[in-house]
Amino acid sequence: MTFGREAMMQVIEKYRPDNVAFEAGVRKIVSLRDKFEEQQKEINNLSGTTIEINDYPAAVRNKMQNKEYLQSLYESTGCKINVRGDFFEPGKKIPAG
Repeated sequence: MTFGREAMMQVIEKYRPDNVAFEAGVRKIVSLRDKFEEQQKEINNLSGTTIEINDYPAAVRNKMQNKEYLQSLYESTGCKINVRGDFFEPGKKIPAG
């Protein structure tokens, strides 16, 4: 379960003491959200990891990003995989941002 910025802002406005800076309130609520999400993962027996696939052969990278393949993995195991990022050829300049 994740909470969006709007929900976090409502909580901050409701519970923020007058003497706490807004930025400090945001940091506190983000920290509380992160702790809550970690607790929920433990309760629901969820875990996550990041796997760098840039060094794998192109065929493997393509398979791991194929939506049908990812859906079949989810249907057979219940494991949800999120693909993030972009591949950059070794030695090529990575654009800013």
